[in-house]
Amino acid sequence: MQKRPSSNNQRSYRTRINAGIPFRSRDGFSLSEALITVVIIAILSAIAIPSYVNSLNKGRQSDAATVVSQIQSGIQAHADEFLAGPGGWSDLSRVTSVMTSGGPASGPGFAAIQTQSGEYTITVTGSGSSFVIQATTSRGGPNWGIAACVNTASGASQLTRGSGSAPAVTPVCS
Repeated sequence: MQKRPSSNNQRSYRTRINAGIPFRSRDGFSLSEALITVVIIAILSAIAIPSYVNSLNKGRQSDAATVVSQIQSGIQAHADEFLAGPGGWSDLSRVTSVMTSGGPASGPGFAAIQTQSGEYTITVTGSGSSFVIQATTSRGGPNWGIAACVNTASGASQLTRGSGSAPAVTPVCS
């Protein structure tokens, strides 16, 4: 084991340690250090970005599910109040306002509407006591849709959501 020399003999000690190459301070990162850093960032991004996109899609789906649930409740409330299901958005607006990207939904029939964010298109089909509500998106893919139904005669209602990997299951309201 070598003894550390005194400060007046410091230069020769460093030269011996570095096998004849004079000691100098490092001014930056080596190529291998920079590449390792880039690889680590790429791996973390590959894990984080899909998770982030999935979270965004779930948030958008939750917003649309809230509107669909409001429509379900409104259809049932209309039937309770007027003893018949609504014939369109104008009838439904007598009980609840459904907000769209262009203001409250209105009209004699159930024409397709856009959610306020514009991310989902909502359609309502049916009449009398049985209604089916579909919410579809073009942005997140077909497996982020929502399917719901309401039967005003029996009071049954169901709302199902797509999971991102599988579409929404057809609801049953009989």
